[in-house]
Amino acid sequence: MDSLNLAITSLFDLYFNLFQEVSPWIGLSFISLVTGIILLIVFRFTSNQAAIGKTKERIRGHFLEIRLFQDDPVIVIGSLGRIMKDNFIYLRYTMVPFLFMLVPVVLMLVQMDMRYGSRPFTAGDETVLRVETAKGSRENLEKLKIDVPDFVRVNVRPVRIPSTGEVLWGLKITGEGRGDISISAKGSAQKLSIVSGGGVPRIVGTRTNGGFWNRLLNPGSKTLRGDSGLKLIEIKYPAREMKIGNRTVHWLIIYFAISVVFGYSVKGLFGVEV
Repeated sequence: MDSLNLAITSLFDLYFNLFQEVSPWIGLSFISLVTGIILLIVFRFTSNQAAIGKTKERIRGHFLEIRLFQDDPVIVIGSLGRIMKDNFIYLRYTMVPFLFMLVPVVLMLVQMDMRYGSRPFTAGDETVLRVETAKGSRENLEKLKIDVPDFVRVNVRPVRIPSTGEVLWGLKITGEGRGDISISAKGSAQKLSIVSGGGVPRIVGTRTNGGFWNRLLNPGSKTLRGDSGLKLIEIKYPAREMKIGNRTVHWLIIYFAISVVFGYSVKGLFGVEV
């Protein structure tokens, strides 16, 4: 699965590298607009457009009944019941395209989170490197050592927690750069990339030793080798702040808002009944 993950990540790099040195708003807005169009096209060709159109017409007719006969409770209640029934029918028709879109959208969101979920470190930032050993390797906690790039300094000596098999190092960023933190375990070295500076680079803060969901959610790094004795390597990056006025808004909200609003506004141009 590593090969597939890295291949998909490399394809996304071709797009995101175009916007790596500009404001995150530019790349995020552009991919949101493109997503809106792509999802419209997928919806059109995977849904029963005629049935959706007829269902929406019936719902509009039921609302018109309520307005015309609002003084007759029997008709109003009957119309409300038919509206609920047709809404369930509408949801059934939209379920098929939703399932078609689910997998590619999840893969894309994971890739986007590596760019927009966190920002690179800057000089003066402090963070924690956490290494968790596999159960059969916890006796080697004292032997774990790390080597950091020249723009990173270890400012807190390792804290070892035998009960959980964890070792934690406090790190301070002293400059800009890109490099690898090397963790020596069982005679071999496992690496985790670290990025400091500006822009919108791909950020990988975790490496794990396997599991489907762990691999799916961390597609930018190779799985830890089984004979390394390590279960997890993790470093916490600062969250990227996307501001609207004085408010900080999560990138995912911005992405879906732009995609949905733009997609709905141009659905007529593509002849899509939503």
